[in-house]
Amino acid sequence: MFLLVRGRVSERWNGTKEYEFKPSKMELLEELAGKAENLTLEIPLDLVAEDTIGELEHQLANNQGRTTLKFVLADNESDMRIQMFSRTKGVLLTPELKSYLQKHSFINFSIN
Repeated sequence: MFLLVRGRVSERWNGTKEYEFKPSKMELLEELAGKAENLTLEIPLDLVAEDTIGELEHQLANNQGRTTLKFVLADNESDMRIQMFSRTKGVLLTPELKSYLQKHSFINFSIN
C-alpha cells in the first residue's frame, strides 16, 4: 500500500540540533486519485518511439477525465528537459492506467 503522509519537521523539544517529523495526516494514495489535479509523465527522449506513443495514446483515450495531463521529455545526455501540458485532454486515474504506468518503468510519473 502507498500512503501520503503530511506533517511537519521541527527541532526536538530539548533544544538540541536534532529534528523530528511529526505526522499530522495519512491517506491512502488510491483514495486520493480522484482528487488529483495533475498527472505528470516524464519520458526519456531516446525512448520516445511511434509504438510507445500509440500505446500511451490508447491508454489515455480509454481513461479520460478531469485531471490535467503534463509531459516532460528528458534528454539525459544533454541534461535538457521540455515540459508540456494538454489543454484539451484530461485523464482519469484508474487502476488500469496506474498499472500500465507501473509496468512501463521507463515512464516516471507523479500525481499532484
